[in-house]
Amino acid sequence: MTKTAIDKHGLGARVLDVVSLDPPLDEPALAAAYADPTEIIANFTLAAERLVARGADVIIPAEGVLAQLLVIHGVKTIAGAPVLDVFAAAWSYAQMMMRLWSRTGLRVGRNWHYRRDDVDLIHNLRGPKT
Repeated sequence: MTKTAIDKHGLGARVLDVVSLDPPLDEPALAAAYADPTEIIANFTLAAERLVARGADVIIPAEGVLAQLLVIHGVKTIAGAPVLDVFAAAWSYAQMMMRLWSRTGLRVGRNWHYRRDDVDLIHNLRGPKT
């Protein structure tokens, strides 16, 4: 699923690999890790070290609960590569776009890739406000 999302966004050339932890994680293991994260952090670290040895510049945990667990326990770098806090990155990006919108008037260009349909058509499809 992660590999499909990477390919869909055209990022395949920028991603070294998508790997799973060994042993694989399930929901009960993730929930239990909040009480004792030692084994999961060790497994994540081992997988990340292997990727860094192959040339990875940054490690991105693709599972939200795992990402949060790593943040809570201060895992910021592994083998010299940053571990991306995906929630902080998304939140910071959203804040940046809001600031650019309000301070500079930056908007999404709507003439090409992000083109919107006819404004009147959208208004008619939405129907009257209630």
